[in-house]
Formats: sequence, C-alpha cells, structure tokens
Amino acid sequence: MNNPAEVFNSAESPPTPQQLTEKYRQQGDPPATPPSPQQILLMAIEAHFNAQRSRAVANLNTYMNSAVGVGEHPDVVGECIKLIEDVDHAESAIQTLGRIIQ
Repeated sequence: MNNPAEVFNSAESPPTPQQLTEKYRQQGDPPATPPSPQQILLMAIEAHFNAQRSRAVANLNTYMNSAVGVGEHPDVVGECIKLIEDVDHAESAIQTLGRIIQ
C-alpha cells in the first residue's frame, strides 16, 4: 500500500496566483496593465486558502512520516481528521472563488 501522505502530495493542486493573473489577462487585460484592486484582493484571498491548504498538508505529512509531531497530541487520529477537513475546506473555498471570478 502506498504511503497515505503521498495521496496529498499527488493531488492536483489549486491554481497559483500567477495562473489566476494569467486568467485575468486572457479575459482582456493587456499584459502591461497592473492588476486592478479587485484582482489583487481576489489573489490575496486565493493565496490565503492556498497557504491554509499547504499548512494542513505539511502538518499531516509530519504526523504520517515523523514521530516528532506526534508526542504532543494524544489523539493523533483526531488531529489527522481535522487536518484533512482543513485541506477539504481550503480546496472547496478555492473552487468557490474560481466559480465567482468566472
């Protein structure tokens, strides 16, 4: 059986802020035009949820691959479940943001 932590590393990651900026450019902005305040706000929101997802995945990988983070939490299974829920929430928020900006 594969390492469970690898599932999170192999999952398709959400679009990066650079990809989001490129999407705006394809919608008609000339390349030399800086992002609008609305675009900057949307990119900041997306960056927040990407960071939230990355943090949860990093912590989950620590639980799965290292005993270092396990000692301070008596309910490791519960912590892993919460981290998976955090990843799901962040990915859902990113997808919702993508639907809003389309």
